[in-house]
Amino acid sequence: MTTWNVSAGADWIVHSSRTERLVADFTVAHREQNRYINGLGLMDQRVSPLQAGLTYSRFFERANVSARIGASQGLSIFNAREDADDIDDSTPHSQFTKLDASLSGFYVFPGRASVSSSLSTQWAATALYSDDQMTIGSRSSVRGFSNGSFKADRGAVWRNEVAFAMPVDLLLGKAGSGPQPDSQSPVQIPAPSSEWARTTLSRLNPYLFLDAGLGRDVANEVTGYRVGSGVGLRYGGPRLSFDVGYAWRVAEDSRSRRVSEEKGELFMTLRLKVF
Repeated sequence: MTTWNVSAGADWIVHSSRTERLVADFTVAHREQNRYINGLGLMDQRVSPLQAGLTYSRFFERANVSARIGASQGLSIFNAREDADDIDDSTPHSQFTKLDASLSGFYVFPGRASVSSSLSTQWAATALYSDDQMTIGSRSSVRGFSNGSFKADRGAVWRNEVAFAMPVDLLLGKAGSGPQPDSQSPVQIPAPSSEWARTTLSRLNPYLFLDAGLGRDVANEVTGYRVGSGVGLRYGGPRLSFDVGYAWRVAEDSRSRRVSEEKGELFMTLRLKVF
């Protein structure tokens, strides 16, 4: 199988201030996918979607809220394959119409924790090609189902997370809480190892999460769902960052259980900046 795609887009800041922002985005793309079985070519996929969306963000002292609505339309340009006049809804469409919407929020309890939640949805009346569908069961949707995800033409994913700040003062003591030097005592300089430990701990964030997804596969007339929860630990430094955790499979439909009997999965992401 060979795949290639090209796209061009633009963002327009409609309104921007200290407390809110409104942005419109436009993207046109072309995607081709050539598939083979035993050296024999199958019908190729040639799709040219136009996407437009509007995103509104509102900023508060300790929180922010963002909402987006968008629409995608498959066009008959750039040599895109044209759908037959008698094509039925269960056959993937090149000239499709898809609507999407999302809502997210974030709130910070200073020095203690942060809470975030996001809801993403999409809707299409007809079957779509895989690249135009939404994935339910992955690191970016419902965690814990990397082996057991499914594609949906319409559905929703809800992700929730609570991240905690490390109790640095409780573990290491308050900075500068030692005995204060008098005029006849030498100036005390904090040990480098203590400052390193304080900085490292302040960049660590343990977290809990709960994800859920529900979707409809139009072509196969199947509705599926996934629910996952777990724990994790993040570290964000100037050069090194990582995210490690474990996700449990809380609930799933029977199709997923036939694919894998696993109760959960370990995940990890590591990033290292050299230059």
